[in-house]
Amino acid sequence: MITPNINFEFWANNWNEINVNHAYSDKNIALYSQFKGTYVDVESEILEITKLPLSDLTDELILRGLDLINQWGGKESRYFYIKRKNLNFLSYRDLVNLDFYKHAIQLSKENNVMAFECFGMVKGIGTSFQGKHAMFWSNYALPVIDSKIVGCFGYKSTAEFEQNHSYGEYCEILKKIKTGLNLPLKVHEIEKAIFAFHRNYFKNDNTAFANNIECKTDIEYAITVANELGIMIPATL
Repeated sequence: MITPNINFEFWANNWNEINVNHAYSDKNIALYSQFKGTYVDVESEILEITKLPLSDLTDELILRGLDLINQWGGKESRYFYIKRKNLNFLSYRDLVNLDFYKHAIQLSKENNVMAFECFGMVKGIGTSFQGKHAMFWSNYALPVIDSKIVGCFGYKSTAEFEQNHSYGEYCEILKKIKTGLNLPLKVHEIEKAIFAFHRNYFKNDNTAFANNIECKTDIEYAITVANELGIMIPATL
C-alpha cells in the first residue's frame, strides 16, 4: 500500500467547487424524496437530522436522513430505489431493516468504527455508502471510503482494499497523516482532500487518467498512483 503524499490543505480547499453541483435524484428516488438542491443544501438538511439524539429521531426522520445521505452520495444511490423482480417488485428502500440502521446510528454517534460494518448489514448499502452514512451520523468523526479514496492508496477497488485492510485501519491511517504532518484539518477533511486530488487526476474506476487535466499540483504523486494501479501515463503529462 502507498500512502497519499499530497498538499492536503490545497486539495481540501478545492472541495468547494464540488459543492455547487446538485445532489442526485431520479424518478425512483423521487418516490421517497422530493429534495432538489446543491450539495451544500442537502448537507445542511442532513445535519439538521443527524445531529439529533437517537431518542428524538422518529422512523420518518431516520428514513428522511437515509434518503438525503443517499442523494448526497451521488448516482450510485439509484440502485437502492429500483423495484426488483426478485424482491417481489419492491426496492431495497422498501425493505430497510430499521433495527440494523438504528444500531448503526448509535454506533456512529459513539464514533465507533463498527458502525461501518453495521450499515453494511442493511441490504443495498454497499461499501462506499456505508462510509457516507457513518460520516453524517457521527457528525464527521468517521470518514468516507470509496473507489476514489482507495485508488490513492494504490488499490483499484474498495473490495481489493478490504481484502487487505479494515475500515478501522483506514481511519487510523488518516489520523496518522493528520498527526504526522501536523495538519490543521479534521480527519474527514483529509479524506475530502484525497477525494479532490483523485477527482482532478483520475476516472472513478481507477482505470485511466481524467480528461483535460488542468491542475498539475502534486502531479508526482499522481504518477506514483498511476504506476501502482497500472494506468498508462499520457504523454501530455
